Amino acid sequence: HCVTVLSYSFSAPAPASNPDCQQPKEVGPCRAIMPRFFFNQESRQCEQFNYGGCRGNKNNFKTKEDCESKCGSGKEMASCASENTLMIKQN
Repeated sequence: HCVTVLSYSFSAPAPASNPDCQQPKEVGPCRAIMPRFFFNQESRQCEQFNYGGCRGNKNNFKTKEDCESKCGSGKEMASCASENTLMIKQN
């Protein structure tokens, strides 16, 4: 007769596959205040920032919806289910 002592599974937000979404937020050197959205790799969410108006990068979207359609919303979960089991035989 065996008893399961330990098992676990893990899930994490799916990574953004679009390379534009992997770039850091870039405000740029200009001083305009243009509300934009960027994909934050750490939070896996599209977040608002103020774009300066020049020399940004492609992780810069006019709307949250556009950002989410290109990068995802962070709600998609990649399931990495793994089960490690330690069995103890009982006499």
